Amino acid sequence: MFEIGKKGAPDAGSRLESSPARTESSPPRSSAPSSRDAAVIGPSIHIDGDVRGEEDLLIEGEVSGTVNLKNNSLTIGPNGKVHADVYAHSIYVDGLCEGDLFGSERVNVRKSATVRGNITSPRVSLEDGAKF
Repeated sequence: MFEIGKKGAPDAGSRLESSPARTESSPPRSSAPSSRDAAVIGPSIHIDGDVRGEEDLLIEGEVSGTVNLKNNSLTIGPNGKVHADVYAHSIYVDGLCEGDLFGSERVNVRKSATVRGNITSPRVSLEDGAKF
């Protein structure tokens, strides 16, 4: 059972070398999407046209046109300005949105938000202080 010090037993150095193999065999982190995994349109970016994608998106800059993320979520950050119709699975508004919002799952207009347009979604929430 204990072979330390016996002839033919592995020495301490060889036992330490096997440790990284155990570390490598540990299960990888969960790859579940979170808001930190979202693509970002930064505050100095201005886009005129259609924005389409297959991943979550955070807008801190300005977008004019159409935003189409039908299977993903869109967050308009506190400094974000969207002058567009928006189609997404979930929509969270902290900034300014001028256009219609179509959320297939939910639309959440937070207290710092201003929305000028129609909202169509099975679940809509307006926080106290939101401008709609």
